[in-house]
Amino acid sequence: MPTESQATAATVRDYQSLDELMRHEERHRDWDLSFVERGTWLVVVAPHAKTIEPFTELIAAKVARDDYSLFVFEGLRRNTETKNWLHVSSESFVHPDLERLQANSGVTLSVHGAANNNDFPERVTHIGGKNDILRDLIWDSLSAHGFSVRLGSGRLAGMSDKNFVNKTANKGVQLEVSRGERESLADNPVRLHRYVDGVRWAINRYNLSLYRGAEA
Repeated sequence: MPTESQATAATVRDYQSLDELMRHEERHRDWDLSFVERGTWLVVVAPHAKTIEPFTELIAAKVARDDYSLFVFEGLRRNTETKNWLHVSSESFVHPDLERLQANSGVTLSVHGAANNNDFPERVTHIGGKNDILRDLIWDSLSAHGFSVRLGSGRLAGMSDKNFVNKTANKGVQLEVSRGERESLADNPVRLHRYVDGVRWAINRYNLSLYRGAEA
C-alpha cells in the first residue's frame, strides 16, 4: 500500500535524501523543521508534516506534549508537476538534529500519513516498527479506545533497520494514520483527545514496565 505522498504524487520523483531536498528547496518557503530536545527516553517524530502528509504534526505534538522530545519536518508548498515532492523515505530520512535526539533517547515513535484504501476502513491506523512491546501496547490501547488498527504491511511495516524509527537503542514504533482518520481527528477535538490518550496510555504503560524490569 503506498503512502499518501506516493499515492498523490505517483509521477513525481521523491527526493533521495534530506540533504538533496534542502539543496533544491528554500527553507521557510518550501519547507521547515523544528525540534524540542527534552532529554527523554522517547522521541516523537513527524517526518512528513503539513502539506506532505497533513495533520501528522498535530498528532505528534499532542502525543509529545511537554513530556517527550519532538522532531517535525514539514512541507510548506503544495505538490506541483514541475518540482519533486517534498517526501523523503524513512530509510533515507537522516538529519543531525534527529540523530542527536535519538542518541539521547531509547525509543522512537514516528507518525505518518497513509492513503485511504479500499482494502481497509477509511479511518484506520496501520502500526509497525521493531519495538513489538510498545507496538502491541499502542495497538491494544487504541483498539480499546474505539479506533481501528491494523498491522502495517509492505511499505507500512516499518521493519527495516535503515528506517530512522528503528535507530534508537530499543528500536521504535511507526504509526501510519489513514487520511480519513487524520481528517476526522483534526475536525473532532473529542476524538483527537481520545486517540492521543490511547497512545499516551500505552507509552506510560511501557515506561512503567521498564522501571519494573530494572527494579527486578
